[in-house]
Amino acid sequence: MSQKTDKTLFAWPYWLLRYIASGDDEAFNDIVWSVGGSRPYGDTSYEEASAVYDLLQDYIGQGMASESSYEAVGRYIKDKPERLDALEAFHCHDRIASSPTSYSEQNVVSGIRLGEKIGHKGVWAYFITIQSQLLYKSGEIAQALELINVAIQIYVSFAMNETVYTKRLISVANSLIYFTAIEGDFTLARILLTQFSKMYYTGLLDELRNMLGDTPMFNQNSLLVADKASELLESGYTLQALEWYIEAEHLLTIKEDERQLCGILGDKAVAFRRLGNTHRAIETYQQAIILCRKYNDFLNLSRWNANLGQIFFDRNEHASAEICFKEGMNAAIQTKIADQISVSTANCALLLTTQGRYQEAIHLLDQALSTCPNNQILCDTWTRNKSVFYTKWGSQLRDEGQLKEALEAYTAAINYLNLDNDENKGSVADLYLRITELNDILNDSHASLTSLEKAIQIYRDLGNYEIVTNLENRRSKLKQTQVRLYEKGEKVED
Repeated sequence: MSQKTDKTLFAWPYWLLRYIASGDDEAFNDIVWSVGGSRPYGDTSYEEASAVYDLLQDYIGQGMASESSYEAVGRYIKDKPERLDALEAFHCHDRIASSPTSYSEQNVVSGIRLGEKIGHKGVWAYFITIQSQLLYKSGEIAQALELINVAIQIYVSFAMNETVYTKRLISVANSLIYFTAIEGDFTLARILLTQFSKMYYTGLLDELRNMLGDTPMFNQNSLLVADKASELLESGYTLQALEWYIEAEHLLTIKEDERQLCGILGDKAVAFRRLGNTHRAIETYQQAIILCRKYNDFLNLSRWNANLGQIFFDRNEHASAEICFKEGMNAAIQTKIADQISVSTANCALLLTTQGRYQEAIHLLDQALSTCPNNQILCDTWTRNKSVFYTKWGSQLRDEGQLKEALEAYTAAINYLNLDNDENKGSVADLYLRITELNDILNDSHASLTSLEKAIQIYRDLGNYEIVTNLENRRSKLKQTQVRLYEKGEKVED
């Protein structure tokens, strides 16, 4: 819109869409002025303007504007489809902005569709930017980058005409540069950072600038470069570590030293995974595993299969996880390294739980524990896992109607938890409540009271007094029931 154009000619949907696309405070104020002035902008009645104004006031602050506010506006625009589409696009935006960590992907898909239907490229770019963030969270960085590249071109064009789009442009540029870096293209990431810094001098890029730093002065000794990469990774500088691993891989490839690549590629995959680039982590682990097989590098073959299997397990791709865990186990046995065998055994145990085979899983964890008696970290982890497995097994037995067996499983789960840890205390208290529930079903009121008392004491120690109050009320009712049973002369289990 030209600066000479009369703003009052444009009704509130124009300004609403402009705000969705830009996210700028000035753009929001323009919507308010379009409906809150002495005369509403465009062909808008005072009643409609008032409903929109109320919606905007409801939108401000925590949480989403109420459905009644949207319905109030909708009543005045039933026969105006373009305004209805703008309102629904804002509704999608509101749902996303109000719940940034838990919004539904359907709102994003609907927003993209509405952006296309309305023909507003800025709104469409906003929603595909949100879609790119979802892809980033799922580890699909290359796909996220494709969408960001499209969105950035639109925002550059828009920002050249209106400054309200600058804030959104810089935000999208941040994502573009970061995604480019964690895809492994540090040269392009720095070029983009320089370009946007010159075009739009802003502190919003400073954090990313500090994270990337200047181009490193690499040594030509691949082992020294690899050591530096490992040092950075262990120190938590994962992005910088990735760049050094890429250089180490480059130097080893020139030397055709595939044997050393067995380790470097796997470490590079670790960096990709920590940065959230799951897709590239999978690809890189697979490359490392192929080389480990070729050179009988059993230690790294076990390590990388374990890591890759865990990724597949977390993605519920259990068949692929099983292939990795089994190959990792076989390779670990070849190394004869106790800790490696223990880890691989525990991974196989984890896989069995997805098939409901808890008894076998617990047996494997016992093997894992016996393999590494001197590694306290592993022993503590496997012991905690045993408690988790027993808890899940107890739930399975309960669902199958095997109540006494479920009681035994829950009791065993408690025995493997260390009560010195507050987190464990909460788990133990929950287990005592599960036991109480089972004893209630089994009509063992004495046992129910015993387990309930233990749960109450733990929650009191944790300071969860609201839960304590509720459980104490439950205890009172349970005692009353027990008294009535005695009065009737019915047997109460000892």
